[in-house]
Amino acid sequence: MKRILLQLILSVCLLPLWAQEAVAPVKPLSARIDALIEHKLPAGSNVAISVYDLTAGKPLYGYQADKLSRPASTMKLLTTITALARPEADEPFRTEVWYRGTIERDTLQGDMYV
Repeated sequence: MKRILLQLILSVCLLPLWAQEAVAPVKPLSARIDALIEHKLPAGSNVAISVYDLTAGKPLYGYQADKLSRPASTMKLLTTITALARPEADEPFRTEVWYRGTIERDTLQGDMYV
């Protein structure tokens, strides 16, 4: 489930790159994703990416695609225990979603951050 959610989030965040690929291919898509991973992710990030073309039935990109990750349920427990151990644990816990760009016809043209 965690892997699917990460793929969904990255798909939305990287959608502008795929659109640019079709219009004006400057650098290959894989090189641009590699640059994002190298320059935009915090040091020590635990990331695996798999981009698959369902129409063609072939992988388009992979970054540590076979990497084993902790199950999402275990991470949820660790996050909950950590949050409850903090002094301000009685306050509500919020998840925020931000975006940069424009929304046109229910479609975000830009970046989304969770």
